[in-house]
Amino acid sequence: MRALAAALLILVMGAAFACGPKVPPGWTAYNSPEGRYSVLFPGKAELSTDHAPAHTGETLTEYFAICTDPDAGSDVVYNVTYFDLAPQMAYSFDQARDGYLKAVNGTLQSEKTIQFSGYPGRELKATTNSSGKDFNLVTRIILVEKRVYMVQFIFTKSYDAAAAAEKSATFFNSFTLTNSH
Repeated sequence: MRALAAALLILVMGAAFACGPKVPPGWTAYNSPEGRYSVLFPGKAELSTDHAPAHTGETLTEYFAICTDPDAGSDVVYNVTYFDLAPQMAYSFDQARDGYLKAVNGTLQSEKTIQFSGYPGRELKATTNSSGKDFNLVTRIILVEKRVYMVQFIFTKSYDAAAAAEKSATFFNSFTLTNSH
């Protein structure tokens, strides 16, 4: 009887793992074959590109997938940006942080070193004001060989803290590299 119960438990657990993680209602997977990542968004991602100067003078092409939370009045934005460094370029997390804060006119609240799938990164928490609203920005910068990812969760300071924590956890935990080499 114990052997049968153990076999059933293994079968059920195997099926649960085979199905993968649960996707919250309303969230959908976005896969970027070119970006070599996947992530969950609570709506349709808007895709765009931009060209930005590097501190070395080269022009980098940035690729954006941005989703505005569909919940009315939430003022929550999800963003994944990536760009590739030129072969001779070195990357500095300190310069990236300083450039980012300058670009968003932000104030750094905290910073910590992170590891993502064995790759180095930083998590920045900052605040800014835009159009008369105060925003919190949580940004993870990850260096994967010569590709830089910025995964951002942006929300108004007045937004419900528990909802922000839940949504940011779903978003950040869903970000995965699909083919990093």
